[in-house]
Amino acid sequence: MTQRVGDTAGQAVGQVGQTANQAVGQVSDQAGRLLEETVDEAGRMVQRVIDESGNVVERTLNESGQVLDEAVIGDASNSG
Repeated sequence: MTQRVGDTAGQAVGQVGQTANQAVGQVSDQAGRLLEETVDEAGRMVQRVIDESGNVVERTLNESGQVLDEAVIGDASNSG
């Protein structure tokens, strides 16, 4: 009986971990993978992220975190 409880608990922990990993992946897909975050001369947040297509995107955000400008500046799969 004790072994079955331990097995069940282990399976539940494994499922929680898998669900958490999936949730993190979904957030990363929506937001892009953050490479760098700086502040420009005007005091706005500038982020460089890799989007779901592998593009390196530079985006400028206002104080509320809304995207003001976005431009593809490279390709993450192109190493040369």
